[in-house]
Amino acid sequence: MGQRANVTSIDAVDDFAAALLCFKHEASTVLEGLEQQLQRAVQWIQQDQRQYWKHELRRSEQQLQEAKLNLQRCLTFKRIGDHRPACIEEKRAVERAKRREQVCRDKIEAVRRWSQAISGAVFEYKAGVGELGQWLETDAARTVGLLERIGRTLEEYVAALASPQAAEAMGRLPWTDEQWEKSAQGEEEEEEEDREEVVAEEDSPEQPGPTADATDGGDISPGHEDGSEKGASS
Repeated sequence: MGQRANVTSIDAVDDFAAALLCFKHEASTVLEGLEQQLQRAVQWIQQDQRQYWKHELRRSEQQLQEAKLNLQRCLTFKRIGDHRPACIEEKRAVERAKRREQVCRDKIEAVRRWSQAISGAVFEYKAGVGELGQWLETDAARTVGLLERIGRTLEEYVAALASPQAAEAMGRLPWTDEQWEKSAQGEEEEEEEDREEVVAEEDSPEQPGPTADATDGGDISPGHEDGSEKGASS
């Protein structure tokens, strides 16, 4: 016996189909937005930041070379006799250029680490939402179509029950689970009774039937014969 659904409201089926369709559209929009944000983040780290800090490293190296040349000129041309110039500003410029160069190298290393980290994070994210995305693209659409067909079928069923031809069936349908079980038990009991009757007929001895003459009235019972003889003798 097939499974039966206890549907109490056709509108609930239609509302569920509409809610599922709305969820499909909203979830798809969210996933598309997240995909775009991920692409921008990956591009910013792996391309924009890498190129930027490589360019800054080249600039810092050039600035360091210029600062060293300025310091050398100061030490050479500003010397008066045995007096060596302090060249404080030039030395500070060299130190600033060195610090800037080191910052650029640290940034490039950080970009390399973060590039690997974001690649792993994106891979895990896509693996996690892959099944959801596939369900939204295929199964969700099929489920919505199935619910719509179920709603139409139920409406046709209700319309058929309201017709005059279904008036008699309305008194019997729908059956409850208890009615189905009782019907099945009744069929089993009838089959058991039929089998017992067959077994009883096979086990009982055959009874002789009346002869053709007795049936036709040709023979007379012994009591009748005695009466005839007595009447004749008298």
